[in-house]
Amino acid sequence: MRGPRIVKRQELNLMPVMNLITILIPLLLMTSSLVNVAVLDLNAPSIGTNESLEEDALQLALMIQTTGLTVIENGEVTELPCLSDCLDATSYDFSGLGMVLTEVKSRHPNAEDITIIPTGNVPFEVIVAAMDATRQFESDSLFPSMAFSGR
Repeated sequence: MRGPRIVKRQELNLMPVMNLITILIPLLLMTSSLVNVAVLDLNAPSIGTNESLEEDALQLALMIQTTGLTVIENGEVTELPCLSDCLDATSYDFSGLGMVLTEVKSRHPNAEDITIIPTGNVPFEVIVAAMDATRQFESDSLFPSMAFSGR
């Protein structure tokens, strides 16, 4: 018969864990300030009957195509062709868009909604530039509430 077994107590070595935390905390603090996140509130296009629409309500849409921009205001179409080859955001007429939307805003001062309809293979940077152009032109606030729709 054997005697009682003697177990030696070993202390837990926490030094590697403390070293890891000492390195990770400053690293996480430094990288957290490098990431900035911007959020835009986007709405879904409204679905309803004609009874729910007011007679003088503005139905405004911006169609972004590979040939240019098209503003549709209550069925009236305004074409803004590209300044050059429509390859990137610099070739689209966003200043003309701002002027057209400023006129629409002057006719409908309480309107804030616009539906953006990208079609074809429009680059993402063009869509973002169009969103910026519809929200503000020069110092005027235009249509900050956007909804996206497919064609």
